[in-house]
This record gives sequence, C-alpha cells and structure tokens, in this order.
Amino acid sequence: MNAVPIHIFVDESIHDALDFIVSAFVFSKEGLDSPVSDALRDAGLRPGMDEFKSGALMLGNVVQQNLRETLLSLAGQHTRVALAVSPASLRAELGEWCLRVLQTIVRRNGFHEVSFDAHFDEGIFTSTTKLAVSEFAASRQMAIDPKSNSRTCFGIQFADVVANAAGQMIREAVTGRRKMVGIGGPGTGYADDDEAPLGWSLKMGLRYSLLRRPIVHPDQPYHPDMDPVVVERGDDYVQVAQHPEASGWGVHIHDALSPRVHAAVDQELGRIWLGSIH
Repeated sequence: MNAVPIHIFVDESIHDALDFIVSAFVFSKEGLDSPVSDALRDAGLRPGMDEFKSGALMLGNVVQQNLRETLLSLAGQHTRVALAVSPASLRAELGEWCLRVLQTIVRRNGFHEVSFDAHFDEGIFTSTTKLAVSEFAASRQMAIDPKSNSRTCFGIQFADVVANAAGQMIREAVTGRRKMVGIGGPGTGYADDDEAPLGWSLKMGLRYSLLRRPIVHPDQPYHPDMDPVVVERGDDYVQVAQHPEASGWGVHIHDALSPRVHAAVDQELGRIWLGSIH
C-alpha cells in the first residue's frame, strides 16, 4: 500500500425542500492548505479565521461569488472529485451512507493499493455511527477524522464549494428554474453579453475533476472492479473519452432518492462532456 496517503475531504449540501443531500468527496495527493489560503487572501479574507461557506448569501456578495469560482477552478487543478446524492429525509443515516459510497469509490476507481486519510465535516456523523467509523477505518487501514473543522481544515472548504455547486446543478434540473449569469468577456471565448445558467457554468468549472469511467487499451492492466471501457489501439480514443460515464464512478445515487431527483442527477451528472464548449 502506498506509504504517502491521499487526502480525502468530505462535506455536504442539504436541500430539504427538494429532499436531497449532495455529499462531495474531494481527493488530493497534496495538502490543500496553500491554494485555499492564497485564494482566501486574494479575496481579502483571513485564512484560519474566515472561510468560504456555501450557506452564506451569494446574491450580491461579490467576494463569496469570486471565491466560489476560484475554488472550483483550483479543484480542477489540484483534486479529483466524487459526488453522492441521498434523501434529506434520511439525514440521520448520512454518515454510514458516506462510508459505503467511499468504499465503492475506492473499489470502482482502482484505488486498491492506496492509503488514505479522510476528513469529514462536523455534523455528517452522529454519535451512533462512531463504531461504523472505527470499523471502516480499520478495514481500509484509513485514518479518519469524523469532525473536521472547516475553518482550519482547508480541504473541507473545497468539498463545501463542490457540494454546493453540484446542488445548484441538480436544483436547476429538478425545478426548471435556471439563474442566468454572465459568462462572456476577454479570454472566455464568449461575447461580453453572453449568459448561461449558473448550474451549467458551475459544471464547466468542475467537469475535469469529476471521477469517471476509466478508458484503457487491451494490453493495459486493470482491476476488474474498475469495469473500464476497453478501446483497441488505432480506434478513436478521443471520441470515447470526450463524453465518459460518471455514474457509478464519480456519481453515486441512493436507492431511496425520489425518481424526480434521480432523473435530474442522471441528466446533469450521469455523463460529463469533456470536449470543447465554444
């Protein structure tokens, strides 16, 4: 097993009115303190004292809006991401659900010989799930902090912004109400007055970091649990790779999720477009 652990940071975004929770799992080989600290300072905030909070009012809050965009951009550079969507009505079971999903993520993405340390935001686990945490940590040889403070554990702020962005995408797909935001300007590839739905804009910032179904050539070794797409050498690899499946690898849906929300998750995140958007 790899002696240098990969860091995992987990936070959730709760949407009671539509009965769903998005839990974001952020994986990073490096510590995230430096990029998050720099982003906070650039926003005029004080690392360790101030933080990005998705619960803060975004409307008219330019500082938090810009910080959200910066952190999403950094997520694509520094992390890989998985999402788990479950009913808000089963909030008490969230901790155990997250552990089951984490086990699936590890297995399906080929992380069999990797060690981890995992940091979960405060509130995900209840007192009744302490035994489950201990048993899971022992079985995976994984160090787990079940009550990480987002103000001082900077990776949790990454997970917060990712969970919030995914929640916005799903909420727009469920309700059909899409907030339009400006996406144009110098260096964007779009005209100054171009607009797009906020959920789409957030997804474009997140898409490359989302874990997805692996693609291999027949002569490449892989674990059967990964169930990759096998592409013969000489075939059009790019055609397969530009619209991969995420559902089952980077996106995980609870069996009890309502059909309406389930369909929205499939629509928005079941596959991820990695080709050109211009």
